[in-house]
Amino acid sequence: LLANIVNSSLFTFKNVDVVAIVYDTNKNVITTSATYVKEIGPQATVPISFTWPKPFKSEAVITEIIPRVNRLAD
Repeated sequence: LLANIVNSSLFTFKNVDVVAIVYDTNKNVITTSATYVKEIGPQATVPISFTWPKPFKSEAVITEIIPRVNRLAD
């Protein structure tokens, strides 16, 4: 799964955890994966990817990507 994380703010974010959730046609979770972005500057875009060791058992229909930023961390 390939995606872009876009920082449209004027701030630099560090240590960004990004989670991907993959759903089937019934909106059941098939699988999840996570990746890490060390830093994303203001007005920047960073390409990210998620991988799995085996094919999915169901057809992937919906993907949700959730970035998690701790703005208080340095």
